[in-house]
Amino acid sequence: MAEVLRTDIFQRAIPWSRLILNSKRKINDLNVASGEKIRAVLAGLWLASVLILPLAVAFPALGGVAGLISLVVAAANWPLVTFFVRDRGVLFAIQAVLYHQIYYCYSATVYAACWMERHILGKTYKASDETSATTAGVRSPLATMSVLNDAKDDGDI
Repeated sequence: MAEVLRTDIFQRAIPWSRLILNSKRKINDLNVASGEKIRAVLAGLWLASVLILPLAVAFPALGGVAGLISLVVAAANWPLVTFFVRDRGVLFAIQAVLYHQIYYCYSATVYAACWMERHILGKTYKASDETSATTAGVRSPLATMSVLNDAKDDGDI
């Protein structure tokens, strides 16, 4: 599992976050659509509620808050939940949705770090600077976007 997380963070989350931040276009598509952003915030609230759950012994209302946030997360991800239940069963659906919340949390954290890297530290990246995903002949997201933007500018697409 650690290798999956490491690969997803360094080969997907960081390059794509930098690509999005370098883009001159506002992106509201796929996993950066408004609904996904809301789900990422909900995942962060859910994780925070789980982390403070041990305090529910002294403050029982925290257990209710964690339960309520869990229900909201389930509702926000309902199409995904029902797909997993139909395809692989309830236990798998619970595990997959829990992992998906972790995915939202680390992806949002990486994006925030890349945002700070760009807006506070002033770092920018060009397609040639991004090499983390170029192993085995695979283009990095920035390199791919550079090629696509060049083709678009040339009228090829």
